[in-house]
Parts: sequence; structure tokens; C-alpha cells
Amino acid sequence: MLKCNNMKILLLGGDEKVLESGGASQQRMASYGSLAEQIHILIFSGKQLPLQQIGNVFIYSSTGNWRLAHFFKACFLAKKIIIRNHIDVISTQDPFESALIGWWQKKTRRVKLNVQVHGDFFSEDYWKKQRWFNFVRYHEAAFVLKKADSVRVVSERIKKSLVNKFKVPAKKIIVAPIYSDFSGFNKEPPQQKSGQFVFLTVSRFTKEKNLPMALRAFARLRKNDKEAVLRIAGEGPERKNLENLAKKLRVQERVQFLGWLDKEKLAAQYGGADCFLLPSDFEGWGLAALEAAFFGLAIVMTNVGICGEILRPGSDVLSVAPRDEGGFTAAMQRVLDDEALRANLGRNAKLALSGLPTRGQTMELYKKAWFIV
Repeated sequence: MLKCNNMKILLLGGDEKVLESGGASQQRMASYGSLAEQIHILIFSGKQLPLQQIGNVFIYSSTGNWRLAHFFKACFLAKKIIIRNHIDVISTQDPFESALIGWWQKKTRRVKLNVQVHGDFFSEDYWKKQRWFNFVRYHEAAFVLKKADSVRVVSERIKKSLVNKFKVPAKKIIVAPIYSDFSGFNKEPPQQKSGQFVFLTVSRFTKEKNLPMALRAFARLRKNDKEAVLRIAGEGPERKNLENLAKKLRVQERVQFLGWLDKEKLAAQYGGADCFLLPSDFEGWGLAALEAAFFGLAIVMTNVGICGEILRPGSDVLSVAPRDEGGFTAAMQRVLDDEALRANLGRNAKLALSGLPTRGQTMELYKKAWFIV
């Protein structure tokens, strides 16, 4: 066990769910209190909320109606927290704006800096080309990652990209996967099996998730004796575009947009599905695929995130290169046509979950990332 009882940590990030009193994100952050003497969490938010305290965990929100205001107000508040509480280490939840604030505090206040990278932004150029601001953020990351005392990533894939793209020394990168908690799925979900073959995807509706590829692949499947449907759980800015694409492809009657679902309803969807789809251009980790594996589903996915680290291509999942629409369609067709293949993939994927770190092991890795400095 790493000894760090007298350390004081400041976490910087933009996950506003942490501000929701009693919510899952806040409870998860509160559990970090066992890792140090004090944990201070500063969330970039437009909401002006009073300081919240849960044991030795203190949660603050910055305010501002636009991005630049958030940045400067968060920088000012971070300085106050550091001085008032004698902070030892800053850990930023991304390598972009919060990391720039962390770097400036490291430079001016003499604290140590840990930068977290949860997304596989840098392996390919998809993300950088999505919008002009991503190009700016790419160079932010290139600068700040070299200045960090330690870097926490969620996968070996991301570690490799940081070493190759930015020449970040491998010795200061700690691979600490996101803890996968399936406890909310312990109840046996009601089975909804019918004559329909159900493809399921669970995702935010954003461009990097490449849900249009799943829709187009679904529309191209050859007809057989099974009536296939595609269920999509999630929400996001691309929803209207996806609904319009389903109409254009003339599959709107067989595509169901389910919206966000709580764990009980999501469990029912996993329990009633036959095959899980993950068509993303890139993923940091891919929790939804692990949840599908927990339910023993056959999985078709692009070679991103956990593919190749937890789930093995070929034996645990069928995988293709990102944006390989023909290959993705062919893999879906194989799963649709071959019952034995579906069973083997589902069984192997579920067995692969035994390779995940326990909660205790994950917390030790978090500590190692913070206190390697």
C-alpha cells in the first residue's frame, strides 16, 4: 500500500455530474478520500454552487458563461485553493484546458502535476480533424504532457500513442484502467427474446462514436429468416442527424432510439439483445462493451479502446479497423447467421472480464499515478 496519508490533492475537471449531491459521480469522487489527507475537486461549470464537503473531500465549482471566462475563473480559484490548503499535487482530468491551468500552477506555485488522458485522441487524425478547436487542443496536449510530472492513461493503447506522438517518456506514464463496476447489474434482467434478432449499441450521440456506420451496415445486411432490429440507447447532439439517416436508409421502422436508460432498464436491453455493436472511430476504454460482455453478448467492434487489451480480436470479439464499413457489415452478418459463433463470442467475452483489475488494485494505480511524482 502506498503511504500518502499526508498528501493533499487538487483535481481539476469539467464533469458537472460531480456537482450533483448524492449522485454516482460524486460518490465515486468521495471514495477517493481514502487515498490522501485531503482531496479538493474543482469543476468547471456555469453553475454557481456552494462548497460541498464529504468527509475529507471538498467540491468546488467555477462559474462563467463562456469558455474563456471558465478558464480564467478556474485558474484564479485553483490558486486560492492551493495557497489556502497547501496542495501538494494537481491532477487534471484531461490534457487540454484544465492541464494548462495545472501547468501554470505547477510553474508559479511549485506543486507537482499529474495529467490524466481518458480518450484515445492521438492515435489517429480523426479527432484532430473533427473541428478547428481540436487542432488547438492537440498542440495544448503536446505542450503540457511533456511538462507533467506524471501521466495517467486508461489503456496501453493510449500510452503507446503518447510515447510515439509526443515523445512522453514511458517511465512517467501509469496505466490505470477505469474501474468497471457491474454491481448494479446483479439482478437477473427480464428476458425479452422474441423472433427478432436484436442488435444493440449504447453510446453518446457524438461524431467520434460513428453511429452512422452502424446504421448503414444494418441497412446493408442480407435478408434471412430472422427479422433484425437495431436498438440504440443514448443521447447527444447527433440524434436528429441519426434519425434522419435512418429515414433516408428506409430502416426507421426497424431502428429504435431508446434515449438514456437507468441501469435497470439498460440491463433489460442487454438481456434482450443478441449482438452488441461498437463502431467508434476511437475510444479511451469502452465501458459499454465490457457491460455487454458481462451479459455474454456477441460483440462486433472497431479495433479501439479495450479491444486487444481485455477483449481479444477473433476469440472474444469480431473487430475491424475504424471506419471499415464493409468489414463491419460482414462481421454483423456473420454474427446474424451463425448461432454457434454468437455463443462462443459471448462466452469468451464474459470469461475475459476476469482479467480486469479489482477496485482495490485500481485505487492503488490511481495513487501510483498521483504519487510517482
